[in-house]
This record gives sequence, C-alpha cells and structure tokens, in this order.
Amino acid sequence: MRKALAGTDVGLEWTNGSKLCDLDYADDIVLLDTSRDRMQSMTKAVENEGRKVGLIMNDKKCKVMVSNAREDSNEITRSSAIAGRPCDAKACQG
Repeated sequence: MRKALAGTDVGLEWTNGSKLCDLDYADDIVLLDTSRDRMQSMTKAVENEGRKVGLIMNDKKCKVMVSNAREDSNEITRSSAIAGRPCDAKACQG
C-alpha cells in the first residue's frame, strides 16, 4: 500500500493535517476517499503494485460504497474488469 499510494494526495482528512486513505486487515483492503476520480486512481495504483508481487484483485469480493453521493456514483474499474459497483450502505453489509 505504501508503494502504491506514495506521493499521492488521496484519502480522508484525518488528524494533524494527515490523510487516511486505507484500512488493512490480513488480505483485505478498504480504500477511502471523497472523490470518484481519486478512488479510481487508488484502485489502479493498488492493482498495479500488487500485480508486481503476484497479487490479483478478486472481482467477486470488490465492493464500492457511496455515501451522500451527488454526482460521483459511477463504477470503479480495474484494468480488465469492473472492480465494484456503487451500492447503498445496507446492500454493502455482509
């Protein structure tokens, strides 16, 4: 993650001017941002960096949750497939 997102200005405003752009647990990653374009950029960067070490995103496990969206509710794509379609909070649980 650090390599994939190094030098980028992505994520949610956090404490002391820093940004929170991902939550990681074992082999799961949650990417965070308020812009669809930056989310797309992060998804591609993580996919490209992971591919270098033999990791592949599982399309069946990829989800996108949009909260309070006005315009940016388009699909987030990987290089070869749709990584996730927007869903409401209830649909994304579980």
